[in-house]
Amino acid sequence: MNKEHLGISQQILVSNNGDQIVPAKKLPQYIASLTATLGALAIGTTLGWTSPAGDNGKNLQNLYEINISAEQFSWISSIGAVGSGVICIPTGILADTLGRKYTMLLLVIPFTIGWLLIIFANSVLMFYIGRFITGVGSGAFSVAIPIYTAEIAESSIRGTLGSYFQLLLTVGILLTYVLGPLVNMRLLSVICAIEVLIFFGIFFFMPESPIYYLKKGDEDSARKSLIRLRGAQYNIENELQEHKDALMENSKNTARFWTVMKSKTTLKSFIIGYGLMFFQQMCGVNVVIFYTTSIFEKAGSNLEADVSTMIVGALQVIAVFISSLIVDRAGRKVLLMTSILSLCLTSCTLGLYFYLLEINQDVSTIMWLPLASMCIYIFMFNMGFGPLPWLVMGEIFAPEIKGIAASSTCLFNCILVFIITKYFNNVSQAIGIGETFWLFSVLCIIGAFFVYFIVPETKGKTLEEIQKELTGS
Repeated sequence: MNKEHLGISQQILVSNNGDQIVPAKKLPQYIASLTATLGALAIGTTLGWTSPAGDNGKNLQNLYEINISAEQFSWISSIGAVGSGVICIPTGILADTLGRKYTMLLLVIPFTIGWLLIIFANSVLMFYIGRFITGVGSGAFSVAIPIYTAEIAESSIRGTLGSYFQLLLTVGILLTYVLGPLVNMRLLSVICAIEVLIFFGIFFFMPESPIYYLKKGDEDSARKSLIRLRGAQYNIENELQEHKDALMENSKNTARFWTVMKSKTTLKSFIIGYGLMFFQQMCGVNVVIFYTTSIFEKAGSNLEADVSTMIVGALQVIAVFISSLIVDRAGRKVLLMTSILSLCLTSCTLGLYFYLLEINQDVSTIMWLPLASMCIYIFMFNMGFGPLPWLVMGEIFAPEIKGIAASSTCLFNCILVFIITKYFNNVSQAIGIGETFWLFSVLCIIGAFFVYFIVPETKGKTLEEIQKELTGS
């Protein structure tokens, strides 16, 4: 075999003397990715914060001595999604201008301001503003982290590193579930604020994305970044050239941005990205996350609602961790299909239980069913449809449009989060909780067809190979 061709692999490269094969170091990539996804931990604590607040925010009312109506608490729960939606598009532009790293470092500012408003809140309005601003930070992280992790990783471990986003997000949710019964809501908010500062202190020392440097024409900095991520003994020149060639290919036209935006390949990418985000949210997962405690209270489970919530939170972390270990072996598509079909069955089962409650049927013999169904639901969601849409989003868009495309996909996700969390109570009161879960189940069936016929398998492929497959070449 020609030794020149050995140099093309991102996993193993031939050294300059042609005799020694030097594999790239993976530990620096794992460290950079985990450090970046401490931002996802901040998102998780923001999402899970409402659960220990109690039904209609009664714990908040007692601690802060502020009257909060059911409608006001629904806004406190959902207004963060509005903040996330507002910042998505600007984040993509900022990530392409300042860089992925410094964009994420700047997010410490809105998070800190938002949590301070919540900590010292003396009115419902301060809760609204604080939650909105922490939502801004969450939305921006949701755009920047998948881009960063996709661009620093080798193709062989990109799936694993991409899964860390959802892993740390679920750890953040679990953290609020565990701390909620142990500390009051104000102290919980202080802990959430400190976590963001820890992220800043660690991520500050991580390298910038080499692809970002190449887009800016700074080849020397891109080379230094790749050396830090792959190791000094690794011959980075072939990989560097691959990235340069891919960027050159996508920038042949003078109006390259709009040319790429209007291409059939980009249309396919948007259909895939938007579709995955649509079914990720329309399976009803944020209903489970935001209202876990109150769902168990209404279901009359024998376990304490707080204990049930902790079990659900722990299962999220375990499931995403398992997914991160197998995603580069099993593939994205298999995990997505298994996940969405399981969500369909468990949503249907939850719907049946709540329907029996609504018609006053005796459910004393199946009191275990809500916890079992929700545990399976959470586990299977986080095995597939939790982490993988974010991972695929970082893989399918061309470099020229990745910032703005990922931003718009995130914006779409935020709109869906807001709709689901804000109007779940309204819909469930109108048609019933059981029927609402059945609606989620039907949407999961449609999602399974979407994954099977539309979503490509990206396992083991370079970002350049994925683009070529989308173009049909």
